[in-house]
Amino acid sequence: MEAQEGVFKLPIGMEIGGNQILELTIADTGSEAEKMYTKRPKQGKIHSWFGHIIAVSISEINGEPIAENFLKQADQTIVPDLVKKIPFLDAGSLLIQIQRACWEDTIENQKLKCTNCGANLNASIELNKIEVPENLTGKALTEYTVSLRDAHIIKTGIEALDDYEGFKFNRLVFRTATLGDAINHEGVSKDEVQFWRNIAFDTLKDLYFEDADGSITQVPSGFITRRGKALFQNDFGSKKLKEIRSGMQTAQPSTKTYYEESCPECSELTPYFASVSHFFTV
Repeated sequence: MEAQEGVFKLPIGMEIGGNQILELTIADTGSEAEKMYTKRPKQGKIHSWFGHIIAVSISEINGEPIAENFLKQADQTIVPDLVKKIPFLDAGSLLIQIQRACWEDTIENQKLKCTNCGANLNASIELNKIEVPENLTGKALTEYTVSLRDAHIIKTGIEALDDYEGFKFNRLVFRTATLGDAINHEGVSKDEVQFWRNIAFDTLKDLYFEDADGSITQVPSGFITRRGKALFQNDFGSKKLKEIRSGMQTAQPSTKTYYEESCPECSELTPYFASVSHFFTV
């Protein structure tokens, strides 16, 4: 494969050593990278596989060589620490960008179904039609807030947590989840509910209530640590858990895995999905 030119975008970005990293330079992808691309992810190791693909495809992060050093490793199952610091949602964006820049930008013979007329389609997915969002702030987005439609009132019934009883919150502040966070829980990644619940617990930073006039009341510090995973396993109902999970997946900019195209049967717009399982095929 020939050397690639250009950069990959990071819609969320990361901050390392005070530097704002919003793009990554494409590495020279040769025969060793080709070997990595064509390896299928091991069972329960999908996010480590993301890390391997990224590691052979980017030249450096904050001045530290990535692809070169990764390919020199005796054990290439180890994802470099700097790659693990890439935001989890950015890792998905990178996979699409790597597939189209370093492998192929069109995936042929994909089986789709029109969401309007139900027709079965045999389509070519043109990855260049998928737009990667820009980071419009010029800075890495290190945290985000998920808002609840209805406030949650703390009622644990546990004497040791009496100091928190009656406090309410309608805002949850999370630090940006990293690829490393996802790798830590990739063993349960097939269970999307449990996977995102684990990510939520690991990245939750703060809870507060915001009035209609904008005044803010914090839940006293220590509650998250002392309540632990029971906050997500026992305290929230299924409706709130779904609301939180949806917010975590959509609050920050990310690359969609599809674009819309006119159905050849009914002419209505229907999603053309790019399935990761069909990336890097021989």
